[in-house]
Amino acid sequence: MATTSIYGLPYQGLTDPPDGPNLSQQLAEGVEAVLVDRRPMRNSGALSSLYTLTASFTDLSGTSMTFNVPTSSAIYLAHWSADCQLTTAGNVTAVIQLLVDGTAQSPQALWNPGNVTNTARASVGNSTSGALVGAGNHNFRLQANRVFPSGTTGEIRLNNIHTQLSVLVIPL
Repeated sequence: MATTSIYGLPYQGLTDPPDGPNLSQQLAEGVEAVLVDRRPMRNSGALSSLYTLTASFTDLSGTSMTFNVPTSSAIYLAHWSADCQLTTAGNVTAVIQLLVDGTAQSPQALWNPGNVTNTARASVGNSTSGALVGAGNHNFRLQANRVFPSGTTGEIRLNNIHTQLSVLVIPL
């Protein structure tokens, strides 16, 4: 029985004896296998508890997820948000970044409330898309840190209600 060059779907060739039931079953199973391998996958994760930012990038617990991609390539769309709250007034910036397979992606999500009173709060977010190369596991996770100019202070906490990562992966 002959097969198509791209997806390997069976079809009856000129020299094949007529066999409608077997051909129909083989074709249906071939199409089903192609569709299963190309099903979109999605996941979301939220920060598991309140977190006060530090000077070093730190993984945000609850926002790591792994996708097992069955094909040799895929595309993804990721969106993340951070619920930032100034807990100590100062000139400080929150930086939230997405890592894909351990590599930081751009753009980052930033929040700089300026030197305002503490308890100021805002949700910030960003989105990106990209390509995944190779079948197998691909990991997505959020990291965050705080940055402030020398000689200044300030603390920012991430609230767990709206700090989250959502990812859609489409195998090709």
